[in-house]
Amino acid sequence: MKKLWKNDFTVLVMRILPLYICILITQILFYFYNRPVIGDLSGAELPMLFWGSLKFSTISILYLNAPLSCSPCCRYVCVKPKATSGCSSGFI
Repeated sequence: MKKLWKNDFTVLVMRILPLYICILITQILFYFYNRPVIGDLSGAELPMLFWGSLKFSTISILYLNAPLSCSPCCRYVCVKPKATSGCSSGFI
């Protein structure tokens, strides 16, 4: 069990999951606040809206974190290889 919590993928999921939860809560609050303007949603519209919301949230999280993970000025976030200087990430 301890090895599971030290896995990089598990740590990444545990850090990003609260962001998805916060974004979902704000989107639900936005809908209820603007319900008179938007109107009622049918059950057939909800899966499509949820899928679009999930894609938008994923892209926004990636765009907000990309400068921190790819920028050479943020060396404390990046893993620096011994042979070269700069950030060693897959985005560059």
